[in-house]
Amino acid sequence: MSIALKTLAADTVRIEMIRRCWSGDDIARRAGLSQRSFETQLSGSFPNIAARAKIEMALDYSVPIWSSINDLAARKFCRDRFGGDPALLPLPELRQLAARVRLPGWQAHALKADLLAALLTHVTALEARDAANAKPTTPAYQNAQPTTTKIK
Repeated sequence: MSIALKTLAADTVRIEMIRRCWSGDDIARRAGLSQRSFETQLSGSFPNIAARAKIEMALDYSVPIWSSINDLAARKFCRDRFGGDPALLPLPELRQLAARVRLPGWQAHALKADLLAALLTHVTALEARDAANAKPTTPAYQNAQPTTTKIK
């Protein structure tokens, strides 16, 4: 990653902190980092991949800093539906999640990064399929029965 992109990533985190009125302690706590660890990561433009994932999680997966918006959506979907962000899971738990979502050929992925990429792609497809199969909901006001009032 170039120096300009590293600085941009750190600046984006700072801007989001200001926008949300968060202190360094607030975002560190939400990310599960110590204040000192957060400050070290921020000053070094977040060289640690796990810290990056934790910051994106702390921002509720709404700001694509290091991950694509599709990957963030897939990670949030996994967290909400299966109870864990795949980017933050250790390899054994990531393999269990891959088996649980029936990722084809998940056993062939020896590297965590490869398995994570395949899992996020698979989950994005599952999420799209679920959205396409969802029955449209009718707003309550459309189901309301007409009322008649008698005027005296």
